[in-house]
Amino acid sequence: MRFLGLVAGLTLALSSLAASDLRVLIDVSGSMKANDPESLRRPAAELIARLLPAQSRAGVWLFGTDTRTLVNYGNVDDDWRSATLTQAEQISSADQFTDIENALSMGLAPPTSAQRDCHVILVTDGLIDLKAGAAAIRESRARIESQLTRQAVAQDCRIHTLGLSSNADLALLSRLAQATGGLSASLSGAAELIPVLINALEIALPNNQLPVSEGRFTVDDSVKQQTVIALKGDGENPPLVLRSPSGRVITPESNIPGIEYEDTAGYQLYQITDPELGEWTVVGNQADRVFVESQLELALIDFPSTVEVGQPINLVTEIKRDGTPITAMPGLRVSATISQDGAVLQTLTLTAKGDLTGFQARLPELAAGDYQISVLARAAQIERKIDRSLRVIAIQAAAALESDTTQAITQFKAPARADASVDTSTQPASEASATPAEVLAAPVLQSGLTLSQWLWAIGGVLLAIIIALAFWLARAEKKS
Repeated sequence: MRFLGLVAGLTLALSSLAASDLRVLIDVSGSMKANDPESLRRPAAELIARLLPAQSRAGVWLFGTDTRTLVNYGNVDDDWRSATLTQAEQISSADQFTDIENALSMGLAPPTSAQRDCHVILVTDGLIDLKAGAAAIRESRARIESQLTRQAVAQDCRIHTLGLSSNADLALLSRLAQATGGLSASLSGAAELIPVLINALEIALPNNQLPVSEGRFTVDDSVKQQTVIALKGDGENPPLVLRSPSGRVITPESNIPGIEYEDTAGYQLYQITDPELGEWTVVGNQADRVFVESQLELALIDFPSTVEVGQPINLVTEIKRDGTPITAMPGLRVSATISQDGAVLQTLTLTAKGDLTGFQARLPELAAGDYQISVLARAAQIERKIDRSLRVIAIQAAAALESDTTQAITQFKAPARADASVDTSTQPASEASATPAEVLAAPVLQSGLTLSQWLWAIGGVLLAIIIALAFWLARAEKKS
């Protein structure tokens, strides 16, 4: 079948990349009927199955009133991919409640390995909502912020949170992402799910890209396979058509050995083995990503996804051949652009590190907001690109309302995991940021309440005692 050929081709295309450890948690509560009416969570799960490198480990869970396994956590192979693509049809919007704590517990349960980077992707549209009521909700939220966040940091698991509506507990989702070094994204609707998921996958899955400029990209002789993805938007989406360097036009109807095509809700995709060398053209459409299998790799070292205003952010890159850093490549230039809402704010030139194993720069201080960081490496006949989403947040306070689905008042301040080290011979020194472990070291009592919450409670009791005592003294004085 053509579809199975696509899966097998993607396995080959990505098998040379480093293996990953991915746990995907998908909300299936009833509110998803309104926030994801076209159930784009299904093609999102399918895309994950198609892009996961071989030798990875992964699992998919659905959560709402309870948490159940959609695809067992295990080695990613053709059977695992086939199971995910088949079981994705079970993703629905039928559960009455939303137990985020139980979902995170299930996702963090499998042991991690030093050979694989651990990532958790949490997709939800709401607040914690439990049948047991407001007190249980507050306790659950406190356990997530203390125990489960500590567990994720201890396991070196980054949690990427995708909030599908403004009703989501954005303070909690931001806290989880920032404390673990993950991506935090607030979506205005399900239509943004696929592109934002790709942003998360760019962090979770090692990848290489070819830069696309005005519908053109260049394939060099180190590229063995390429995967071209075009995202779908509102309205009509014309078929994705490519023109090879020799002038051959490739359409969805083409029956060419080594070329596979897939069309599903949210995106179109080509996978091409042994592509022609030279300049390719996207005809009448837009290619959003061109992922490649190649001996040459541009690597971004320990770049955070969520940081706090004022936290230093370092860009450290390496060019690798077959996994080994290259110390010299004639004419190599590395630059980075900082964009917001599609507009380029600044372009930086990265300088060579003192040991010549990579390039580095320090980002300017950024105001609170969402940014796109694009790193581009160019040498003679060779181009590579990495895209990363960056969320900069201020210290936040989430106010609680007195209802069954509201959350306890929480104030948080937690820098992301430590940045990659910068060669001090070419970069100015700066004040070190606190590590996640230091940030999470604040005392938490057995009940799940933080120390500050206990102090507020005790203060309230003392104030009530003082008022009662003053009232009693006033009455006693009046009687005398």
